[in-house]
Amino acid sequence: MNVALFWSRVDVTTGCWLWAGGKNNKGYGRYGPAFAHRIAYELLVGPIPEGLELDHLCRTPLCVRPDHLEPVTHRENLLRGDTFAARNAAKTQCDRGHPYTADSIYVSKNGKRQCQICRNQLRREKYIAHPQTHCKRGHPLDDAYMYQGARHCRPCNAERQRQYMARRRSSSR
Repeated sequence: MNVALFWSRVDVTTGCWLWAGGKNNKGYGRYGPAFAHRIAYELLVGPIPEGLELDHLCRTPLCVRPDHLEPVTHRENLLRGDTFAARNAAKTQCDRGHPYTADSIYVSKNGKRQCQICRNQLRREKYIAHPQTHCKRGHPLDDAYMYQGARHCRPCNAERQRQYMARRRSSSR
């Protein structure tokens, strides 16, 4: 790499050192196949630690000034920016005003946070709007098919019990 040619494309001012060469579609400076800010950091500071990326503290993608760059994890870099994920992570309450605390949030399988109070309310509203009239196997949920005070279907429960006993008998042989 031609270091003199690289630095000839940097506009060193009192604030950000702006890259005057080519840039990519996201506004980051490019020098050949590499990012200009990474090259400047490695030339003046040293190698970027494994697993980290450079965060522009000044929020200027064309800046190559090393003291405006900080090695951070990808997650930290995303959360510091103005992204959808960063805005959601910064929320301290749900859209209805319930506070996000360790006890009041539900984290779904895909990692999305949900307010437990709102989630329970939506489930209640859904149940009231569309009450369950049959079990998953199609048995009607009425007094003849249900246990007193519980929403368990008698025929399905009896079938589960038969399968359980059959497994126990086959494993004891």
